[in-house]
Amino acid sequence: MTTLRELPGMQGDDALVVQAIRESFICRRVGAEAVTIGSTRKERMAARLALYRDDFLPAVEKLIDVVWEHKDVKGDRRKLAELVGFLNVAKRVTDEVASLYNEPAKREFPTPEQTAAFQKIERELQLHATMKEAHRLSFWMNDVLLWLMSKPDGKRSLRIITPDAFEVVVNPADKLEPVAYILDCAPAWVPPSLFPDRSSLPHYEVWDSQIAFTLNANGFLIGDVREHRLGRIPGVLVSSRLPVDRLLDDRPGRDLESAAKAVLFLNILTLALSQTSGEQQPYLRGQLSEMAADQPQSAGRPIALPPGVEAGVLDLVTDPEHLLKVIKHVIGSVAQSYGMSYEQFTFQETADTASGKAYTVRRQKLTELRKEQRGRAEIYEPQVAELIFGTSDGLTVDYHDQAAPMDPLEEHELFVARMNRGLDNPLAKMKRENPDLTDEAAEKKLLGNVAVVSWFYSLLRANNISLDATTATPGKTPEDNGRSAQERSSGGDGDGTRTATEGDDTATAA
Repeated sequence: MTTLRELPGMQGDDALVVQAIRESFICRRVGAEAVTIGSTRKERMAARLALYRDDFLPAVEKLIDVVWEHKDVKGDRRKLAELVGFLNVAKRVTDEVASLYNEPAKREFPTPEQTAAFQKIERELQLHATMKEAHRLSFWMNDVLLWLMSKPDGKRSLRIITPDAFEVVVNPADKLEPVAYILDCAPAWVPPSLFPDRSSLPHYEVWDSQIAFTLNANGFLIGDVREHRLGRIPGVLVSSRLPVDRLLDDRPGRDLESAAKAVLFLNILTLALSQTSGEQQPYLRGQLSEMAADQPQSAGRPIALPPGVEAGVLDLVTDPEHLLKVIKHVIGSVAQSYGMSYEQFTFQETADTASGKAYTVRRQKLTELRKEQRGRAEIYEPQVAELIFGTSDGLTVDYHDQAAPMDPLEEHELFVARMNRGLDNPLAKMKRENPDLTDEAAEKKLLGNVAVVSWFYSLLRANNISLDATTATPGKTPEDNGRSAQERSSGGDGDGTRTATEGDDTATAA
C-alpha cells in the first residue's frame, strides 16, 4: 500500500507531508491571511445524517427561508417547524431495505478454537450492533469508515465514522486507492480557563499504513510524526455502492433525501392550511356597540344579541386532500424505487396490495437490492476480520434469510405441488431460505430433522397416542387405544362389540 511519504513531491520528508495535508484539506495561505478550506461534501453529509437522526429542524428552517420571502409568512411557518417531522421517510426506507444485519451474522473459522477466540472479540467490540448500524448508515450515506481504536483503559473499540467527519487522501495514480485518512477529532468540550485558544488543541488525526500525526485547527503539527507499527491503516472504508470514479461519493441516496425534504415541505403546507382554513369562522354584523362584552362562546350557553346585531358563520374550510395526495405520490414513488409500496411503507399492506403481479415485481427489486448488499458484505467482512482478528483465512459468514416471505400456507402448498412434479426438493428449499448453507450442511440439517420427526412418531406409536390428543382430551390408556385400533381393523366399533355388516350371519336385522 502506498504511503504519504511515497506520494509525488513528498520525497520522504514529513514536513512536506504535513504541509501538503494542511494546504489541500484544512487551511491555505492567501497573501497574509489563512483561509479555511471548507468541504461542501462534508456539509451535505452532515445535513443528510441529521435527517436520519430525526434532527429535521435545520432542513425545515432552510426550506422556509428558500420558499417564502415575506418575513411574517416565514415567522408563521417557523411556528410549525417542530410539528412536521413525524414522518421520517429516510429512516423508514433505510431501515426496511438495509436489513442484512437485522439478525446477527454467524461467523466461523476452520477450527473451533479460532471461532471461539473470534466470538470473544465479537462480544468485546459489540460487532453485531456495530455492523448493523454501519450497514444502515452506509446505505443512507453511501460511505462509512470502521475504525479500530484503543480507549484510555487499554481496551479496543470499533467505531463508526460517518463521511461528514473524515477525508480520504487518494493515490494520484489511482483515485480509488486510499493512501491516508484525515479524521476530525475536535474536542467536544474543554475548560475555557485552561485552554483559552481552543484552536491550538488537536482537531485532526492523519493516518496512513506507516505513520500517524495530529494537527491543530489551522493544520499545524502537534507533537511529532510517529510510526504506529500496525502495518496497515486501522480502518475499513465501507461503501454501499461499488466505487467507480471516486471514493467518498455523496451522490447515491439523493433521491431518498429529496423525498424526505419534500414530505417535510408538504407537511408544512398541510399544517398551515389546517391552521388558517381548517375551521369555520363565526362573525357578528350590526350595531356591535350595543352588545354585551365578554360573553362565553359555548354550545350550552347561547349568546345574547341586541336588536340590529346578526350572527353568522363563514365557511372557510379547505380540504387538504390535494396535499395529502401529493404526499402519498412522493412516498409511493421513492418507495417503489426501493422495492416497497405506499401501503407497505405505512404498514397498511392488505391482501389486494400484497399479492399479484405488481407485488411480485416490486419484491423482486427489493430482493435484488438485498442480494447486492450481501455481495458487498462479502467483500467487507474479511477486511473487518483482518482488522480486528488479524486474519480472515477460512472465514465463513452466514447471514439470515432476507427473502420476502409469502403467505406460509400458500408457500407450503406451492412447494408440495412443485415437489410432487419433480420441480423442487427439500434441499433446494433449505438453501433458498438460507443461501449460505452448503450442500453438505443442508443435507446434514435435513437428515437431522428427519431423525427428530422419526423419533417423535416412534414415541407416538410406542404409546399408541392419537395425533389429535390434547392434555384436555388425552384419550384412553395406551392398552385401550391399541385394543380399540385392533377391534376397528377387525370390524369392531372400538368398544369391544362387533358392528353388523352385510353378509355377517351373526347380525340381526332391526
